[in-house]
Amino acid sequence: MEKRSFCKNIILCVIPLFASLVLCACSDGSRKNVPYDPPVDREAIMNGDDDGESTDGGVDLSAIDTDVQYMITAIDKEERILAVGRIDNDRTYQYRYDDSTIFLNKYADYIEADDLKLGRIVHLGRPNEDAVLTMVKLSDESWYQEDVTNFAMHVDEGYMLLGQTKYRLNENIRVFSGGEEVPVSNIADIDTLSIQGVDRDIYSIRVTKSHGTLLLYNTDLFEGGWLSLGTSVYTTVTKNMTMELPVGKYMLSVANKGYGDTRKIKIKRGAVTKVDLSEYEGDGPEMCVLTFEMGIEDATLYIDDVEIDTTQTADVEYGIHVVKVNAPGYETWEKKLVVHSGSATITIGDSDMVSDGTKATDDEETGTENTDTSDDGSESDTDTENTGGDTDSLDNTSDVSNATSIDELNSAYLSSLAELLDSLTTED
Repeated sequence: MEKRSFCKNIILCVIPLFASLVLCACSDGSRKNVPYDPPVDREAIMNGDDDGESTDGGVDLSAIDTDVQYMITAIDKEERILAVGRIDNDRTYQYRYDDSTIFLNKYADYIEADDLKLGRIVHLGRPNEDAVLTMVKLSDESWYQEDVTNFAMHVDEGYMLLGQTKYRLNENIRVFSGGEEVPVSNIADIDTLSIQGVDRDIYSIRVTKSHGTLLLYNTDLFEGGWLSLGTSVYTTVTKNMTMELPVGKYMLSVANKGYGDTRKIKIKRGAVTKVDLSEYEGDGPEMCVLTFEMGIEDATLYIDDVEIDTTQTADVEYGIHVVKVNAPGYETWEKKLVVHSGSATITIGDSDMVSDGTKATDDEETGTENTDTSDDGSESDTDTENTGGDTDSLDNTSDVSNATSIDELNSAYLSSLAELLDSLTTED
């Protein structure tokens, strides 16, 4: 926006806003009957009169003080009070707004008051004679990014990474979570953020999907076994382990040595959810009946180093098992099998195996069943056809969709948890 060329009008715009800031910072909180001169005519502003400069939409922006950027620090929708702070210091001011207040996005298009979020940087129009804001416009001098998950905090060093790009954490940075201001140290790697900054400085962070903590106790029976959250995240159980998780509802499953169960849990923001694994033992030891569909000629299949007659069914305990297949002309195929169902079918096809160079192979797909439906209606993409419950194959050496080694997941489960967000409920 070009600067006004008339000195008189510049004085009229700047002096009332400066006076309002001083009065709000120093008074006892009463802002009525403040002698602002002249009062703002909303109809004139809407129509672009009063010698104002108008956008294509007919909004006069001359009342906006573009020299100062403020950050929204609190919104009281019932009392219709907006708290803001200058981005260059920690002072905070409160203003009222009402139906006469005009709200604009950074392009000067109309928005609603409900579109304002904590941490957004704005320009303010001068208050009227009743200390009511005439206009609030999102800053076009700052950048704003939503749904940020690819970040790394380096609070002690004073910066954060967005992807591979370094941004400075401004000394006046404000962080918001759950509708309140919190320390920047509260941010976890698994949170989802909205971030606003100017150039390479970050001035505000709002946690839009926050985290809580899962604490397991009485873990003795399941230590060394497996744990899953939904059908996508697996890790081994350690003694009285804790995990930071995004807020939401999960199906928590554990199994080991024939024992196990699945139950719903809820992770709350900033809270510790304690789970007693002694309640997950069930009636055990429970068994799963496996059937096999072998698409490889002369293949030999082993479970836990025991050769299996694949023309017959095989009974295995709930828990983790190692499946290995040897066949002439192929490299040894091996993966870990997580069993927590009454029955399942394992399908091994030519496309799952890797040639050792002594046998020609083609790219033709075999009849591998890649979608498994559990007894609770959930689905997972593996090459184990699930006929009676939840049995999943995990290995980082195969080409099966979503096949990842448990050892790998155990060391990097936090990064994989981000993929679970789409299946979670929204934050409380």
